Amino acid sequence: MTLSTIKTHTPRRKTTLRVVAMATAFAALSACTTDFIGTTASSEGIKYRSSRNAEIMASRSWRDCRDEALMIDAQARKTASAAKYATSARALEKCEANLSDVSQVMPQERMQAYAVSVQNYLKAGDVASARRNLESFKTAFADKDLYFPDGSSFVQTMDLVLGLAGKSDAAPYSVANISSEMKREIRRMRYWKSM
Repeated sequence: MTLSTIKTHTPRRKTTLRVVAMATAFAALSACTTDFIGTTASSEGIKYRSSRNAEIMASRSWRDCRDEALMIDAQARKTASAAKYATSARALEKCEANLSDVSQVMPQERMQAYAVSVQNYLKAGDVASARRNLESFKTAFADKDLYFPDGSSFVQTMDLVLGLAGKSDAAPYSVANISSEMKREIRRMRYWKSM
């Protein structure tokens, strides 16, 4: 009797084990399904992250370039080297030219880099390039300006120094936002030119 009982219970037990194993396998497989509804959202997130990463890399590249140019500028100030001033100005121009998307860098940083390049070209004696960069500055940053520590306007001062302002008389310079020292120098130059 025991043999017949064992034979009848063994197939049921195997069948039960098979059913439980298959149910477990189906449950495990159903847990591994892909969420097709969220696929577009996740691909958009990936695109956003990759474009943001590209922006950060471009911004970092511009800042590294600018920092190298400013190191050359510091060396030029120590040695009073016209060649180093010109090299620094050209390096700053290259940084701006290599910037693919201007929105990646803060406008204030770009304005300051332009201003240094204008001044460095002037210190190097390359007035034509200084004028060109000043015009580029005015085009890129219309109606914006930088101010020297004494409160005088960068644009108005450079217009005056580079000869881009009107040359009629010194009266407009009296109301221009330029330093008092610069106004005195203009008056002195005009006095001696008229003699």
